Amino acid sequence: KNHLVEIGWSMIDAKDENPEPKIESYLCRIPEDEQLKRRITRLTGLKTEDLSAGISQEEIWNKVLMDARQVASFNNSQICPSVIHFSSYEEPFLYHMHLQFTPQQSFPFDFICTHKLAKILFPSLPRKSLRAVAGFLGYSVPEMRRAAHHVTANIFIWQRMTGLLKERGIFTTEQFASFLRDSEITIKSGTKTKNSKTPQWQFPMEKKIRKELPDLPGVYRMLRSNGDILYIGKATSLKSRVNSYFYNKKQYRKGGITAEMLSQAVDLNVTVTGSPLEAALLETDEIKRYSPPYNIALRTWEREILFFSRDFKLASTIPGDAFPIGPIPSRRSLVSLGGIAALLKGEQLIHAVDSSKDDETALSVLLGIEPEYRPDIDCFKQGVKLFKERNVFSFEGQDIRFVISELLKFGKELRKQELEMLKMQEQEELNEEEELSPEELESELPEEEMEEWIWTPEHVANALERMVKHGAQLIRRARWFCLLSESCLAWNSSRTPEELKCRLLKIKGGEIIGQENIANGQEIPIPERYTLPFAQRKQHFDLMTYDRMQVLTTEIRRLLSGNNDIDISLKISPYITLINKTLVQLLQWV
Repeated sequence: KNHLVEIGWSMIDAKDENPEPKIESYLCRIPEDEQLKRRITRLTGLKTEDLSAGISQEEIWNKVLMDARQVASFNNSQICPSVIHFSSYEEPFLYHMHLQFTPQQSFPFDFICTHKLAKILFPSLPRKSLRAVAGFLGYSVPEMRRAAHHVTANIFIWQRMTGLLKERGIFTTEQFASFLRDSEITIKSGTKTKNSKTPQWQFPMEKKIRKELPDLPGVYRMLRSNGDILYIGKATSLKSRVNSYFYNKKQYRKGGITAEMLSQAVDLNVTVTGSPLEAALLETDEIKRYSPPYNIALRTWEREILFFSRDFKLASTIPGDAFPIGPIPSRRSLVSLGGIAALLKGEQLIHAVDSSKDDETALSVLLGIEPEYRPDIDCFKQGVKLFKERNVFSFEGQDIRFVISELLKFGKELRKQELEMLKMQEQEELNEEEELSPEELESELPEEEMEEWIWTPEHVANALERMVKHGAQLIRRARWFCLLSESCLAWNSSRTPEELKCRLLKIKGGEIIGQENIANGQEIPIPERYTLPFAQRKQHFDLMTYDRMQVLTTEIRRLLSGNNDIDISLKISPYITLINKTLVQLLQWV
């Protein structure tokens, strides 16, 4: 909502080639009735309570102004030259404070935008953001967006840029201003002829590095010049996948996150694996281990694996007799399911979930949404009533465990209905594609604009059904992962009919303890600990194990849905081996 959250700056001398500047950084108080959004917290690491210790905007402006005057005085000027990356973003905030607190004085800053300068000095760099330019020049900007980090990065960028300017014979502010004017005139007056081509993007990574990659499955790591890992990815073919980044120009012409990464990547490190499936498993483990900044999925973040009590009201990171339900990857899903059960049992909303101060807080927790997006209490109660009537629920006075058991059965029934509907939709889409022309299909695409969301009792009832279905599915998935964590998986991985071989993975405690090729038709070994009770299997589950089992499940599903005629066998005991058809039916439930 355009509230200033944090500001940072530093005074430096361009002649100092190795500065150790003091960086001023301050948190700014926001209005008491405002809360930081989750997205802002995730980007910065800051929380609303952190800002309560901040200072007012007026105090901040006075500090900025005092240092600006000192720099101006040093330069025998009334204006402070101020280096900012993408100054068009920062300037309105500074100008707003100027108008608010010192309108009678002249604006004290003269901006030098290193983003604009990067366009002149590095025209072929795909991305010119602060993170991209700093990384390109050899500096790693910390992932959390904090003012002090960005000031430090921009000092580094400015020092490198002044070095390049000196090489061009530019040593004074007057020469610099003339250089900028000439560059802008050249850019604005540039014209294209029929034979002129768009300048090719140039990447820091040498072509030779990626051209010599093997045409084999594996994991690749994009590296900065200082050795930091930027990104970890998996590939069916390392050579094809890595080179696709540089051939698919659409993804970096728009200046997206991929362009920012490619602007910094100077080297590669690869690991060849026995199959794409094993590459996917190695990828998820390494993302947890190194937490690269450009891997969005599969990272730890603030996630944790939980085990719940039978009434879903209490959770623990350690399984046991008091917490037998799990592993579950989020607190919200089962807390919501337990809250719905409590409401159906006849409990008041304030008591439906623990640690609720009032009905409004309980409602936000139960629905798992921000307070400003929740329905009002009356609408929610009408929705609960509709939910009961629609599904003929009457559980008043029943034991909570009985109600939860019935809800889990209901969740399974909802999933069954969903699968039947998906099957019908797939058939309808196939029929429509046969009947409609490409132009008609394009006209069927939904419009981008969306109407403002308004809660109704029917929306509430639908949301409750979705939560029941999702909670029940997470519990089924937990059981499947426990089963998968002690097993042996074999599949036909031959690329040609002549290569009669299978790939075998041995899984113990949710970890891959063996990988080898075996002859096609060779008997699959029995899992070492197939008799291990589920209660003990849960002891091995942490976030890395859970994600590994999830990735393995996804890869099995991918093998089953592929066009290749692949035979899959999953041995979970001496007496039970799941094969293609059984696995297809089972996986649609988890």
